[in-house]
Amino acid sequence: MWFSALKKFSAAIILCSFFGVSSSAFSAVKIGVSDWPGWVAWYVAEQQGFFKKYGADVELVWFPNYTDSIQALSAGRLDANSQTLGDSMAPMAAGIPLKLVLINDNSAGNDALLAKPAINTVKDLKGKTIALEEFSVSHFVLVVALAKHGMSPRDVKIVNLTAGDAAAAFLCRACRCLRGMESLDQ
Repeated sequence: MWFSALKKFSAAIILCSFFGVSSSAFSAVKIGVSDWPGWVAWYVAEQQGFFKKYGADVELVWFPNYTDSIQALSAGRLDANSQTLGDSMAPMAAGIPLKLVLINDNSAGNDALLAKPAINTVKDLKGKTIALEEFSVSHFVLVVALAKHGMSPRDVKIVNLTAGDAAAAFLCRACRCLRGMESLDQ
């Protein structure tokens, strides 16, 4: 049952912050963001002047690699980070004092594996190259899809790339599949 609940909430995008970390009234709150459509809202708030209007001194810190943002939060280089609930579990289990303070994208079925036209089912991925950022929600989506069809990560070749690099590799045919953001349940 817990796996089913975790699966449902794994794509719920959350803002994590250190529990009990206080910064002086004069320092900006550093929020990590990476390549995910649900996190564009931070940039809209910044560009529309909402932070300034409400007296919030916020510094958005861009990470091209999603997992680097999680590591930065865990190491104390950020005050908060935009990340999935599932990706918050490991730092919390390691004793890092995180507090979930905001859910800004509750996803149920928005994650997918995008594949070339010759790939019709998950089983067709056997022996194929898949580009994704290892140990991210992309990796989780792949592992769950493979397991659902009696396969494991050993049945495919995983290439560890950022989201942008994975898309480029997919377009130039260097890989057959990548993790995307629209639902394809096959």
